[in-house]
Amino acid sequence: MEESTSKETGERVMFQFAYRQLELIPIRPQGQVQDVAVFIGEHFSKQVLLRKLEEAVSSA
Repeated sequence: MEESTSKETGERVMFQFAYRQLELIPIRPQGQVQDVAVFIGEHFSKQVLLRKLEEAVSSA
């Protein structure tokens, strides 16, 4: 799960991606919360994942 802010609306969203299905859920946190990403799985490289996330952020 991850919380993020939608560029279009400015609202916060929690997303989950499991079994090739994406779920986006609008949320309204009570107070200030930090954006967090948690990755759970097997057989993936932390370094490759970090590199791809950095590429995604830099191209946004």
